[in-house]
Amino acid sequence: MYTYKFPHLLRWVFPNLIYTLPAKNEVYLTFDDGPIPDVTLEVLSILSHYQAKATFFCVGENIERHPEIFYQVVAAGHAVGNHTYHHMDGWKHSKAAYLRDIAHCNQIMQHYEGDIAIKHTLFRPPYGKITPALMQELELHYKVIMWDVISADFDQELLPEKSIEVLKKLTKPGSIIVFHDSIKAADNMFRILPEYLQFLKEKAWTSAAIPY
Repeated sequence: MYTYKFPHLLRWVFPNLIYTLPAKNEVYLTFDDGPIPDVTLEVLSILSHYQAKATFFCVGENIERHPEIFYQVVAAGHAVGNHTYHHMDGWKHSKAAYLRDIAHCNQIMQHYEGDIAIKHTLFRPPYGKITPALMQELELHYKVIMWDVISADFDQELLPEKSIEVLKKLTKPGSIIVFHDSIKAADNMFRILPEYLQFLKEKAWTSAAIPY
């Protein structure tokens, strides 16, 4: 069975990572791996319909390919975070190579954000993979954002109805929730996201962007 909650053992190993945020009625939706044509733009439309804000953890090479979409994300008032330039696996590369990839993504974000000044302090490791050595370096400059609950929208065998059921059960105020604005996840994500946002509306919970 897929683990929708971030494992408690890893929370204990990495206590300085951020899995939830203090909140009364807020939930923090996040989207990984964009910006992607059509997918990210449709996400923006859905979020606007529900008056929801989110945080987009962007891959640098996707920003470089689609800067106009990245700018639309920022201009709509959503937060953006660094997701490395190459969607790099922190367990398969040297610390030096990984940190260079993050720095490259930051440069791309700064170049394409237009006239909107952003504090580039949010980072999420692709696949959630990080090492203690990387964490020592990253926590000096970033808020490293993991998650409380993941939608598993990328799972091609996922039953969207199951994901919705689990998300409703596990979401609490302050939860950080993961979706993906990627081609792979799009079909599931677009079936899950509107119903989930309607659930938040019925609970009188708002979706907020993670503060920098």
